[in-house]
Amino acid sequence: MQGKTASRMSYRDRFMQSTSRGEARAQSSTHEREMSDSVRTVEEFDRKAPGPRANKTSAEKKMRPVNRERLAVYRQRIQAGGTAPGLSAKAESELVRQRRELSLVESNINLSGDCQSIYVSSCFPGEGKTTAALSMAYGLSVFNGRNVLLVDANFEAPRMSGFFNLTSAQGFSQYLAGNQSLDHLICPTKYSQLYVLPAGMTHAGQQVSWDRNHMAHFLDRVASEFDFIVFDGMSMTKSSEPIVMASVIDKVILVAACGSTKWDIMQGMIDKIFGAGGTMGGVVLNKRKFYIPSIFYRLLANR
Repeated sequence: MQGKTASRMSYRDRFMQSTSRGEARAQSSTHEREMSDSVRTVEEFDRKAPGPRANKTSAEKKMRPVNRERLAVYRQRIQAGGTAPGLSAKAESELVRQRRELSLVESNINLSGDCQSIYVSSCFPGEGKTTAALSMAYGLSVFNGRNVLLVDANFEAPRMSGFFNLTSAQGFSQYLAGNQSLDHLICPTKYSQLYVLPAGMTHAGQQVSWDRNHMAHFLDRVASEFDFIVFDGMSMTKSSEPIVMASVIDKVILVAACGSTKWDIMQGMIDKIFGAGGTMGGVVLNKRKFYIPSIFYRLLANR
């Protein structure tokens, strides 16, 4: 974040401390689960599953200054290659329509302490985590004026290249395999403060994996260049990667499908995040159903 000091603890150092912290949080998260079958409203979630919140140290809360010179290097690739990639007109108009909500993203993220890296996951595929990650990154960069790196870490079903019409076959998977430098993989977009690291192409049946130490090194590198790093992650029931990420990432945000995601499954995933030493940043309730015409909700919101 701009204006913050550089005394923030490195991601690698924090990873080394995560095991003991995670064990303590796992013990504190065994509260009673008097829950209904599914998540239906934000109020229900706050009331029934507040869960423990990890406490960051004062050193961990301090953000690093951004290396503007590195961002200029990424931007030079546009000048050499022509038009910068961007979202479709339909996607842009939908995000602009949500400007009021997206303008509040940064303050909502930082309610429980400063945060720089965010991993967006869900219990199951198809609950809307990719849309949530994209909206979050767009809101932080376009409406809040922050330099944001949007990382497509959903290797089973990558979608960011399609959203931004990126043609490169190289991306995050090539970096993790040690085949490419980030300098050639991070893609600037037509939005001056939003950058994308696509998933990259993988061969049929190939699994992309990493260890916590490797990911901590990656985060230490990009944290010196961007105000926020937003990951479009994998679903927790489909992969162990979200748990790997939980020990080194600042906050994990879970996306739940309204009326579909079961309470006990959601709470089980939250317990796993705490057990790994992670911090919950909150829950996005997606696909919310309106039981009265939505126009009344909008009228009330604008009062």
